[in-house]
Amino acid sequence: MKVVLVLLAILLLFLAAGPASGAAVLKQVREKHEKKLLETEGVTGVYDDPVADEIVVMVERAEHTRKVPEKVDGIRVRVIVTGKIMALDTAAATPEAVSLPRKAVYSRTGENRPVFGGISLGGAGIPGSSGTLGLVVRGSDGNTYALSNAHVLAMDTEANFVSKGTEAWQPGGFDGGSSDTSIGTLADYIDIDFDDTTGKNKADAAIALLDEGTYDRLGRVLNMRNNGFYTVSGTTPARPWRLVRKSGRTSGVSYGLVLSSSASVRVQYTTEKVALFTDQILTTVMSQPGDSGSPVDMNGKFAGLLFAGSDTITVVCKAEHILGPLGITV
Repeated sequence: MKVVLVLLAILLLFLAAGPASGAAVLKQVREKHEKKLLETEGVTGVYDDPVADEIVVMVERAEHTRKVPEKVDGIRVRVIVTGKIMALDTAAATPEAVSLPRKAVYSRTGENRPVFGGISLGGAGIPGSSGTLGLVVRGSDGNTYALSNAHVLAMDTEANFVSKGTEAWQPGGFDGGSSDTSIGTLADYIDIDFDDTTGKNKADAAIALLDEGTYDRLGRVLNMRNNGFYTVSGTTPARPWRLVRKSGRTSGVSYGLVLSSSASVRVQYTTEKVALFTDQILTTVMSQPGDSGSPVDMNGKFAGLLFAGSDTITVVCKAEHILGPLGITV
């Protein structure tokens, strides 16, 4: 009887230790093989799934599946087809995608003053584009800024960075915005390395210094009914298998399930420019073109900015890779 009890105790200790040590081993194996996997033709991203004890490899098309190994170092590899993962093309945003709920007070594609999160925004560098204003935030200098993606505020049509001081328009040019609807100027952005083998990129983000009179709604975000706001304040890490929320110019308020909080993803900006991002949040699809820059939160705390996706997944850069480098608080 004593022997049985001892064996049961050992088994319980093993089971208790299993998930933690298994997750650590899984992470090590993924990191060891990730570079080679990402270099495989058609692979769009890689992440590890500790719950299933698998490494997940994302591919552009089904025929690319056969190029991916079934196992690496004894760890099972699961392949999912995502299509190309694109920086959500602001120029492709379609007004028809926006429907106003009953009793709507605010238009996501119209001019709004003071400004707030979840509405149309564009940079003069791409005058025919519209993305999403994420949040009105405070800078370390005491000034007030609009936070969105770099490819919304700080790029031209060739994904070249424009000069600081370039106008920010609300709404964006695709929605009728122009210099007449300028709300401020590009103040700073996080640079993006378009060598898709380095993995240096952590965030696609930029801020525009807001003009006096265009703001008083720090952290306010347009709600699902387009008739009021919810507030995003403070930050939180996005945890796998938890729901996160976004509010975007095109598809409004929607929710996604976090698949990974440390994915590596190859994101296409133009036919010639692809960037590798690491340590990204990956969710089930909750975005459409024009939602670039949407604030993503969990229980009212800022988790990150939505910036890329496909028909099956959405990619979000983390708050921790945005706030410090841009010198802002939420």
